[in-house]
Amino acid sequence: MYERHLESFRRAVEAGVRIAGGTDAGTPFNMHGGNAAEVRFMADNGMTPLAAITAMTETAADTVGLADQGTLEPGTDADLLVVDGDPTENLTLLNDPAVVLKGGEAVAGGDPATKRTVADARAAD
Repeated sequence: MYERHLESFRRAVEAGVRIAGGTDAGTPFNMHGGNAAEVRFMADNGMTPLAAITAMTETAADTVGLADQGTLEPGTDADLLVVDGDPTENLTLLNDPAVVLKGGEAVAGGDPATKRTVADARAAD
């Protein structure tokens, strides 16, 4: 069964099918924190690393009608991971983000003494 899933996925990638990332909703087959593994699965099975990251962010948000999420641009929610390096060259960086931002505010990682919110940055500009 797993091999058939892999083959279907690879054929979809080759055919140019729009692929959106899944969930880490905490169900038996979708454990919390599993998104980085899904990105690696996609990249290991035909997608470029950038296409896999895009599938999990922009494409996933767009697919479910969440235009204010999935990209980093003015007017979006500013939910993102900050990693120490280029994840398109090393997807394992997604396993250990340096900082996690939700709504532009650091919620994990980083130095609390130097935290700035998106609103702080905008006000300074």
